[in-house]
Amino acid sequence: MPQSPVENETVADHSVQLEAKITSASSTLMTDPPPVRPTPTGNASTQGKRNPFVLAVTSFGKRMIRKALRPAFVPLESALAGAGGWHSWRGGLDGSLNSAINDVHLERRLRDELAYWVRAVHVPGAHATIDPAYGTFHEVFARWQQDRCKMLIEWLGVEDGQAWQARTSAIEIGGGPHPMVAQGTWRFAAAVDPLNDGYAACDLFPPGDFGFTPITAPGEQLPVAGKSFDLVVCENCLDHVSDPGRAVAEIARVLKPGGHVWLLVDLRSSTDDMHPHAFTPELLREMLISKGMEIVRERIDRHASHPLAHGEMRVLARKLAHQHYTNKP
Repeated sequence: MPQSPVENETVADHSVQLEAKITSASSTLMTDPPPVRPTPTGNASTQGKRNPFVLAVTSFGKRMIRKALRPAFVPLESALAGAGGWHSWRGGLDGSLNSAINDVHLERRLRDELAYWVRAVHVPGAHATIDPAYGTFHEVFARWQQDRCKMLIEWLGVEDGQAWQARTSAIEIGGGPHPMVAQGTWRFAAAVDPLNDGYAACDLFPPGDFGFTPITAPGEQLPVAGKSFDLVVCENCLDHVSDPGRAVAEIARVLKPGGHVWLLVDLRSSTDDMHPHAFTPELLREMLISKGMEIVRERIDRHASHPLAHGEMRVLARKLAHQHYTNKP
């Protein structure tokens, strides 16, 4: 998105100030004398020499300490090592990836996805499936999400949908700037997305009081307590995340026993930069069942969100009671 003249002047002033700071620092480094190091004391012939027995004991002690501490560092290393590691986006289109690891590819992918949503929301006709004649982005998305809520209530066999929502706590993963939980009045609703801060910075959320709490985090590391929600919504998201298996494990972890997951994925055999994972019905069923969930109902349609997908799969699954879950994929 092009910057305004005021933004360009601000960036230019910042660059001049930064260059002046760098020049000043360089001059200081060139003119200041080097630090004075203390003169070694003792017999020069014995410097650097240590008792071999002391060295062996010290080395053995270090190995034992590392071995004892190793189990404590495994979860941390797992969280930081690539797929499924904690990450989020900070700022608008000129923002950056906030992560414990420097993943240039992930940063570019998140920036591209944020740019996609900026165009979809703010440029009439930019979204391929939204005709401006039918309303603005949020008006059209609100109707879509209302239809999805009605379908969920129908599949659950609930007679009074409003009363059911009023007593249900719901969390949605990767719902974009207009998630399904924006519709209706829930007991509590949260929407988790690593781009939520970018949505706020670029004014992409629904106007007014949108009725849910945005949480900036990835689906693989939900920053909420286990067994906290009655419903998890995951619409067209699993093929976008870095680690689908870990995301499904997190869904199982945060669901209360007997709680439901309302899930939709495109079915395709190919992948691309924005969709790094391909799903089949068998793979999705296996993922859910392996995490202690049972399929309540499913439906496969020829319609799909992506032009290269050959269909989509809608699933309503329930978390079985008395199961133990971890966030391991």
